[in-house]
Amino acid sequence: MQDHQLDTTNILLGILVAVSALEFLGMLIIGVWLMRAVREARQTLATLEMQRLAPLQAEVLAITHQIRSIIGHAENVAAGIERNARHLSGTIESVNGRVEGLVDRSLDEVTALGTGVTRAFRVFLGGRESSKYRS
Repeated sequence: MQDHQLDTTNILLGILVAVSALEFLGMLIIGVWLMRAVREARQTLATLEMQRLAPLQAEVLAITHQIRSIIGHAENVAAGIERNARHLSGTIESVNGRVEGLVDRSLDEVTALGTGVTRAFRVFLGGRESSKYRS
């Protein structure tokens, strides 16, 4: 009777060993498949990077370089405009001062000429200049 019980136990243990071996074999197959899938994914990503991303990166770097160049040029132009505006402001102030002096002097000359002409007419018409117009 004990042999019969051992036979059943041995059969069950054999089944357990066979199932464990099949599980191990399944895990081994899945592991190999995953390794191949990871390797293929890495190759695909490397190919994608070389074919798509590297040219895009080069274009982005070129555009960035152009933008920096344009910004530098714009800063130089802005500095030149500011410098010219300061110079022009000083020139305008100088011209305004000179024009104001010329206008004042010309106005004084016109006034003096008008006064002289008026006195000459009065002398010519009246015979002599009245004392109220003498300076």
